Amino acid sequence: RDRMLEKHPRTIFIACHLSNQGNDLATLGRVLDRYPNLYLDISARDYEIGRQPRAAAKFLAKYRDRVLFGTDMGADAEMYRGWWRLLESADEYIPGRIWWPYYGLELPAPLLESLYRTNALRLLNWER
Repeated sequence: RDRMLEKHPRTIFIACHLSNQGNDLATLGRVLDRYPNLYLDISARDYEIGRQPRAAAKFLAKYRDRVLFGTDMGADAEMYRGWWRLLESADEYIPGRIWWPYYGLELPAPLLESLYRTNALRLLNWER
């Protein structure tokens, strides 16, 4: 990944699943700092951000213009309710999709807007 980012600095890359590094947000942050052409989505990484809510909230706030909401878990209402509860509520000890409990991040509305909408519109050059 890093060699590719270095070789193609004018190409924007969106690494799904927090670039498979959601278990180490500090190291992932250093990668984002080094490569401004790297963007991330959070698809299927609820179990990583939900286990470290304070670190994840700080990470998402710091890189608010470089992270997108994404999912590859289907489009049923329960899936969206689970993400809503994780990202938007302050709930504690949420039953997780796998064996770990999650903790709500209670992200502020402007950050949620970036995560859910604004970043994707900008990256896709979407105009009304």
